[in-house]
Amino acid sequence: MPTDYPSVTFYDISCTSTSEPWSPYTARTYLALRVLGIPFERKLVPMARIVSTLDGLGVKRTGEGRHTLPAIAITSSTGEKQWFTDSTGIAEALQKLYLDHGGDLTTSLFPDAASRDVIKEYLPCVKRGMYSEERWKSIIPAVIHILEPESQEFFDRTRTEDWGKSPYEILKTDAKENEEREGGVAKLYANCMLPYAELYENKEKKQGVWLGGEQPVYADLMILALLQWYKCANTEAFEEGLKINGGTLQQAWHAGFNPNSAASYSSVFAYLAHQQPRNGAEMTARSGNVSRYRKVSLFQAQAREMTGIVSRPLIERVLSAMYAGQGIYNKMALFPAEAVLRYSSKSLDADADAEEGEQKSGWLSKLKSKAKGKGKSSDSTDSLSGSHAIEQVKSVESVRRTSTRDDSANVRFVKTGMVFATLDLLAPPPRLLETGGPYPIEMNKASDADMSTSFRLINEFDRATDEDRFQKFMFAPTAADDQLFADMLRALERRGGIWVEAGRLITPSSRNPNPRERARFLVKGLFPERFVYRCKYYRSRKFESMPSDLDLKEVKKFGAPLVVHIVQERTGNEGIDLQDYVSTRASTASTTAAVGEDGEARLDWEWDEEDNLTFDHPSATNRTPDDNAAPPPDYTDAQKEMLNGYGIESPRAQALIEAEQDFFKGWSVGYTEEPFRNGNWMESIGTGSALWFAASGM
Repeated sequence: MPTDYPSVTFYDISCTSTSEPWSPYTARTYLALRVLGIPFERKLVPMARIVSTLDGLGVKRTGEGRHTLPAIAITSSTGEKQWFTDSTGIAEALQKLYLDHGGDLTTSLFPDAASRDVIKEYLPCVKRGMYSEERWKSIIPAVIHILEPESQEFFDRTRTEDWGKSPYEILKTDAKENEEREGGVAKLYANCMLPYAELYENKEKKQGVWLGGEQPVYADLMILALLQWYKCANTEAFEEGLKINGGTLQQAWHAGFNPNSAASYSSVFAYLAHQQPRNGAEMTARSGNVSRYRKVSLFQAQAREMTGIVSRPLIERVLSAMYAGQGIYNKMALFPAEAVLRYSSKSLDADADAEEGEQKSGWLSKLKSKAKGKGKSSDSTDSLSGSHAIEQVKSVESVRRTSTRDDSANVRFVKTGMVFATLDLLAPPPRLLETGGPYPIEMNKASDADMSTSFRLINEFDRATDEDRFQKFMFAPTAADDQLFADMLRALERRGGIWVEAGRLITPSSRNPNPRERARFLVKGLFPERFVYRCKYYRSRKFESMPSDLDLKEVKKFGAPLVVHIVQERTGNEGIDLQDYVSTRASTASTTAAVGEDGEARLDWEWDEEDNLTFDHPSATNRTPDDNAAPPPDYTDAQKEMLNGYGIESPRAQALIEAEQDFFKGWSVGYTEEPFRNGNWMESIGTGSALWFAASGM
């Protein structure tokens, strides 16, 4: 199996009708990544922002024209980045990457000479199909209807320059003439696909549905990507046209490698997507009758005011039982060292000024310096948080070492306090997200007019009928919205969070009068104390958004952030399978298990109340080897070599952290511990939206 792939980022074009790839060029790259099984991160870019996005990333143009997509960035473990912006060049690069990492040539994009020769048939088919009789005028201009408003303007302007005629005008005139001549739009689409249908019927390799036989080759992906483009331009006409041709082409489309059946790699990995409500009753039913209970999930109470809800039901049940029950204190979690990219339990140098580099003068600065010097002592820093004590920050993270059986090796892990809560995450305005800041305090200050509008809309929501609420406030997220949502959840996991439910709020607030434009999310889950209380600190400062948690001032104030591998990286999607790193030995039926004082069988090894590793098997008491005894949890030298570069503060970890930075820079994040207390004075507040408005200042 291919292992240890470098980081691959795939840039695709967004639209309003689907989250699937739809461009004939980006879709073939997407399918190539899926067929080869190369893990990747997909970033959606509106067509109007392709040039500014790639220019901002420093991508060099390969020709005289404007930037186009697809584009992929392959980042090595040392942080070296390679860009590929031509679909053919991307295919060759992915082919090499696949083979260099143990891929089988027979299952690659180009397994033999015939797989390259058949590509020569692609362009003649395009010319005979879409460009014959100018059928393209019924397909390409129709793309304008699936683009975002800003991209529609861009497409109209640039294509008018290229064609000498507006896409809208072509659809009204030339496209109508085409359809009349062809006998209808479905027949026109069928004629566009006819050359490919003939190619599949007459292919050399008769076994299987693919041009490559039993396995698809790159030519198959090029054709399927083009069909996906046809489908997005006019779904009904495409399906009718495909049915008219039928045969092997139709079988290939439905064989499982079209974008409909190949689920996208996403940061929202292994989740249940909740169906969007179809009316007001279904929207309200999401929350149920929460007023009946003294304690409820705040996320459930707000569910009727959210769109695009996703959840992990099994994880929620486990975490709720462990962390949200009554009488549960000192909520902790252990992260094995191999899962941690960055963490420091050491106190920072108290002599290092948080505002290092800024030379200050004047009597006030000198007075502060003297007072600070008098207050210094060996224990002047908070030994738990690794920083000066701050009331809002009370994390109890620590690094522990436990000895193995022969004391010749150490198993290290990070222990951290956790909070089971619902986070309220307000993203920066879209224009600032695109530029990456700066994030002025004014962006969170609403004008008097915005405040008045927000209060009016919240009152309308509270007093409206279920159906009126649905019609006025509910909306479906766009593909770009979904990408931001996925990136946000991935970033929470990077900072040690385990999310169980998430959604986007549809109701306005004082800081966010237009929730359709500026995203505000609720995420329920388990989060490190240090992260949560840092969020609380900045939320309490009214309109101030959070700076990067990697900044020197922030590390001095709150301690180094806990940065860990996300779920995909630790479960195989980055070439790592946990089963490969767990040392096991077969035990026999004759093994004598240790027995505790209560007469119950005990494990061969356990963690005691002090978090030390203890050995219960009889062989552990006299230090004699016993092959029947289960070994302690450990990583062998060979396995550690495979994970080289993933350790705490390692060069590879540092490179990844530097590349990603802090996703939540510029965000405003609040939290409410779960379960949420219901009743008392809060019963007088009509709805969850009003409650959040009052309690969070949002």
